[in-house]
Amino acid sequence: MLRLFVLGALLLPAGCATTAPPSPDLITVEGSVSRRGNEPFSALMLETDTRNLYILTIEDGPAPSFSVSYRYRVTGYVYRDTWNGRPFAHLRVVEVEPLR
Repeated sequence: MLRLFVLGALLLPAGCATTAPPSPDLITVEGSVSRRGNEPFSALMLETDTRNLYILTIEDGPAPSFSVSYRYRVTGYVYRDTWNGRPFAHLRVVEVEPLR
């Protein structure tokens, strides 16, 4: 019985230390985009009608210009990263579509 306890104690920290890979699935969300935070730590953030927040990351090419009066449909890959020292949902943008 003691051996099982010791073996479990040794394996438990190794199991907790791993992180899940980013989701390979594309998602599409709709909402308004704003810039939040203070420079140089500001970020583009999409807020949905249900108050979910996603930090938008754009890796290919220049960032699209966003208008405050528009809503957007954004498609991308969700992953977890930090923003201002806290865990936050990020959305690696694949496509942006303005809604009217």
